Amino acid sequence: MLRPLPRRTVHRVAVMTVMAAMTALGIGCPWFDVRHPRVLVAMPAREADAAPLGVAVVERALSSMTGLRHQRSVSCTAGGAVLVHVDDSNDPAALVHAAIVAHQGALPAGADPISVTAIDDDLLLVSVRADDVFAARAFVDATLVPVLRNVTGVTSVVVSGGRMERQLRLDPERLLATDVSLPEVLAAARMASDLDKVEVKRLPGNVAILLRDVARVEWAPAGERVRKDGGIEVRVRGHRRATGPATRALLAVAPPAGTNVAVLDDDSVEVVTVLVSRQGPASEADGSAVVAANAAVEAAFADVAAAALGVPGVHTFRRSRTVSLTLDRARLVAQGLSPGEIATISETATVATSGLMLPTAEGPLRVVIATASTPEALMRTRVATRADGAAVRLFDIARASLVDEQRHDRVEQHNARRLRLSFDAGVRQRALAELETRLAAIATARPGISVVVERDRDTAPLDGLCP
Repeated sequence: MLRPLPRRTVHRVAVMTVMAAMTALGIGCPWFDVRHPRVLVAMPAREADAAPLGVAVVERALSSMTGLRHQRSVSCTAGGAVLVHVDDSNDPAALVHAAIVAHQGALPAGADPISVTAIDDDLLLVSVRADDVFAARAFVDATLVPVLRNVTGVTSVVVSGGRMERQLRLDPERLLATDVSLPEVLAAARMASDLDKVEVKRLPGNVAILLRDVARVEWAPAGERVRKDGGIEVRVRGHRRATGPATRALLAVAPPAGTNVAVLDDDSVEVVTVLVSRQGPASEADGSAVVAANAAVEAAFADVAAAALGVPGVHTFRRSRTVSLTLDRARLVAQGLSPGEIATISETATVATSGLMLPTAEGPLRVVIATASTPEALMRTRVATRADGAAVRLFDIARASLVDEQRHDRVEQHNARRLRLSFDAGVRQRALAELETRLAAIATARPGISVVVERDRDTAPLDGLCP
């Protein structure tokens, strides 16, 4: 289901003028247009294939919406999101929300609830550096963020890098030995007032199994990327008229010794993304035309990669390999479980893939599964008990595989190939100018192909869901 819209006023969105240099990469960056508000439609994905199917439904729902300017979407194992630009409106999120409601019945199972949020203006981008990155983050959270949020007109402060979080690391061997199920652990953790003492279940003979017997609670890095300069990134959003007051409030804060606070400008760009896709109608009846168009995209992407990586000081990122655990809904239903049990089990894929953020009496807790000595120990974990008393194991309803990090990008309902680029220090301006020239030449030489350049700050709402 759709989450209700927040009651706060939805404000217009504009991209900061410091992005003018990248806008000059006129190879096709329509969503850099500062005149149109942006709205983010986000959804989780708790079952296999739910994210791309859900994204496709949302795209189709919005394609006929009056006032739609541009669509940009992404999907991955964690979920999916669609970022749209719409015509000027007092309530752009409400327009998008209404368009999706009419197609809500077409959403696949495991792809809701959907949230619809207007994205405010980016006012400031700040880097906070210190020898101890976690100390820098502590200063940001305890001092800088409260000051900035207190500025009239600032609606949000988004911080990335150096964050520590509480984690509950489940031991698959201990879960197997005690026959404790994942839902039992999650239920116990949710209700606990003291995680060290909470009881998960009792075995025959009145033997109590405590949470600490099958897991450990610890503080650990959240895995957020810091900037190349080693800084914690702070993005301030809100009304454009709040830019001056926010800047003055920032400069009035005295950082602790050894901590540097710097407001970033256009030269501070570290990463850009190049997207290659086809142009034209979102769907074509002629299958051979689709095949030919996709082949043209692959050829253009090869040219783009060669041209971009030929610029001195420009590099790409290696794709990481991860263990992906996805639930099979057909196998779930075949177990004869109740809808409530199926909904509870759906969290399992999140726990095993990226960690489940669990609200508890002691605060937010990320639940993850520690590395098992054998894959069988993980896959034999019990997730439910059928009405006939038989145990439902993870291998009964899920599949695990070692895969390259999966992320599917789309531009205007077309699949897009994505190339992320980073710049060496001191070469950004020259490299961006040369990149513009090379990519413009490719776009000119290949009619029907769209080559788009994005900054991380512009697609941060998408990248936050699917890195």
